[in-house]
Amino acid sequence: VLISGLSDTDFAEKAGAYRSSLPEWRSGKTKSYLKKLPQIAAALGVKSEELLDDDKNAPELKRRRLMLIYN
Repeated sequence: VLISGLSDTDFAEKAGAYRSSLPEWRSGKTKSYLKKLPQIAAALGVKSEELLDDDKNAPELKRRRLMLIYN
């Protein structure tokens, strides 16, 4: 269940992503979500900056922050 209350299907649609991408994002198998941060933020009702760490060179930290909001 998402904090935003969206199903995976609804979230993927609002974020402009394929639902099949979501497990890969959660597991860290792919970092393609980084290209979709503005759409993901909009789908979750937060600002893109809230999904990013201060260290722009740390995509793993960004992924963990995103997963905290998304999962």
